[in-house]
Amino acid sequence: MTKHSNLLLPTSFFSFFYFQFLKVTEQKIISAAADIADYLNLRFTTVADKVKQSLLTANGCNLDKLKQFGGERLPSESQFTIPPMTTDMVKVYLLKIPANKATGIDGISCSLLCLGITELAPSIAKLINLSLSSGTFPCLWKRARVTALHKAGDMDDVNNYRPTSVLPVLSKIIERHVHDHLSEYLNVHDLIYKNQSGFRKQYSTETALAYIVDTLFFSLDKNHINGMF
Repeated sequence: MTKHSNLLLPTSFFSFFYFQFLKVTEQKIISAAADIADYLNLRFTTVADKVKQSLLTANGCNLDKLKQFGGERLPSESQFTIPPMTTDMVKVYLLKIPANKATGIDGISCSLLCLGITELAPSIAKLINLSLSSGTFPCLWKRARVTALHKAGDMDDVNNYRPTSVLPVLSKIIERHVHDHLSEYLNVHDLIYKNQSGFRKQYSTETALAYIVDTLFFSLDKNHINGMF
């Protein structure tokens, strides 16, 4: 279940940008607001596919090691399932979302949903359960309000921008529900690599750095040769 699926966004989402022109290549510069929006939209919606394709081309798509890794840890009768969403669970998930959370493209704010949570929760739970049972994620919940943020360097260079996406609040509820149960399944069956620091509770870039430094010093104490590539 992904956050995005080839987002096709109206040019008005990008029309507020403060730069007057955008350098696409050394020879090509665009200045019209609509052209800038269209180009950023195309770039942001295709960059992941290009990276994926380059990785597949370089490394192939051999899943044998992954299958072996899972097969050694999963009991034969193990099966991953996501339990149905209940009305009470909708309330819990929704109340955990900050009331000032940015509103998605649907215009439905978190504060508005919280005001009518008692009346809306049963319908939201029904929608989510229908999505889970049918294996279909609502298309409107995939659409995001995208903002291009400048990273560093020349502000007119398209390569110096990255997208941030604000999805509808309702998509956050089903996302959290699936995340919680998938994470629990992976942790219970020890399916997450022990040294993975990204997207794990109580792990971060700091813990990854601490592990590397500790490993290097430990090897030096034993007069081992160390190298980083």
